Amino acid sequence: MRLFPWVISLLLFTFSSAWADTVVMVHGFNSSSQDWYASGVIPRMEMQGWRVGGHYRYHPQQILGPLTRTEGKNVIYTVDLPNTAPMMVQTAYLSAVLQSIRTIAPDDVLNLVGHSAGGVVARTVMVTHPEHTVARLITIASPHLGSGAASMGALAASTPLGLMADMLGQGDLARSGQLLSELSPPAPGNFLFWLNQQPHPPALHYISIVRTDDSFFGGDYFVSPPNQDLRNVPALGLRATSYSTPGSHPLQPQDGDLISQLLTLP
Repeated sequence: MRLFPWVISLLLFTFSSAWADTVVMVHGFNSSSQDWYASGVIPRMEMQGWRVGGHYRYHPQQILGPLTRTEGKNVIYTVDLPNTAPMMVQTAYLSAVLQSIRTIAPDDVLNLVGHSAGGVVARTVMVTHPEHTVARLITIASPHLGSGAASMGALAASTPLGLMADMLGQGDLARSGQLLSELSPPAPGNFLFWLNQQPHPPALHYISIVRTDDSFFGGDYFVSPPNQDLRNVPALGLRATSYSTPGSHPLQPQDGDLISQLLTLP
């Protein structure tokens, strides 16, 4: 019986999961790797047996990070990306990080977890660099179908308001114009319209953690629940699964518990 390449990939994922898992945590827009710690996500994962293996940061023309793999079966790596840069710039940096991790941990099962825009960056690297063979993608409150807030931010960045913010030392708005435009709801010719139509590589799981409206927390005012749901991405549909959690847009400690559980799914 002839096995197709994607079947072989899934079999390799299944067998190699008995050895070790590596997860790379990808932060969102105007954020950093420290949010995974400050929110309690990584501390909760450590309570579930995960170990922090190190941190990667971008630098002109190179990626700086660990040179050897940390001991332990399940290892977490964090990364700091240029968080206001266009999507493909961030994707290129993340791809370099994944290549570095493959160099020190060639046999590990590779997983990506992304919060907010970081989930879109993680999905983009899977689509544009399938050679990394990512087993699982878990996104949290990510604007896979865009964000109205991003659209308004992109509009503001293109007006004198963006220039004024830059002059006052608040240059994030002016620098973020292209990225915010790329996170606007899909429309013919824009980034998310293109990405959501692209073939997505085989993976054990595409999972979205969706913030639902909640009377106490107030829900996510940045990205509507349907726009966070990977099942609504045309190229994925029923290949994806979704888990609803109450809360607002930021990370919360319970995310660490849920991520740890989802990373054990066969």
